[in-house]
Amino acid sequence: MNIEDDSLIAEHQLSSGKGELIQNRNHLRNHELNIDRLYEKVLRTLDYVPDLSHFLDVIRTEKGKYVRDQYDLIIKLHKNYSQKALLQAFEFCHANGLYSAVSLRDAADHFANSPEAAAASECSYTGVLPGYLRIQAHTRDISEYAGLQKGGGAK
Repeated sequence: MNIEDDSLIAEHQLSSGKGELIQNRNHLRNHELNIDRLYEKVLRTLDYVPDLSHFLDVIRTEKGKYVRDQYDLIIKLHKNYSQKALLQAFEFCHANGLYSAVSLRDAADHFANSPEAAAASECSYTGVLPGYLRIQAHTRDISEYAGLQKGGGAK
C-alpha cells in the first residue's frame, strides 16, 4: 500500500507454511524495455559479435519465460567483466552448446580469474601421453579368483 495516496502497490498470497519467503520476482524486473529492445541492447553491449544473435535466439526459444532475466544478466556481465573475458566465455559457451546467461557468467568468471586458462583456452593435447600416464595395472589370472571362491588358499 502506498503511504501517500493509499493506493495498492502489490498484492501477495498468504502462506500457510511457517517461515516461507513470499516474493513476487516480477517486481524486480525492468518492464521499461520490451524483449526486442533488450535483445538489441545486448547486441550493442557486446559489439555485435558474430553468432551472438544465434546465441540470443536460442536463449529466447529455450528460456522464453525467463528471457528478460537472461538478457538482463548478460548486460550486467558486461559491467562486471572485461570485454576479453566475455568474448572468450561467449566463444566457449557457443562452441559447447551452453545457451544460458548463467553458463556465460560462470565461463566469464573462470576466464577472468585464471589468466592461464584464458591463454590456453584451446586444447594443447598432442596425442602422446606422458610416461606417468602410461602405467599398466597388474592383472591376475581368473583361476586365482575361482580358487578363492571354492575356498582354496590364495597365493
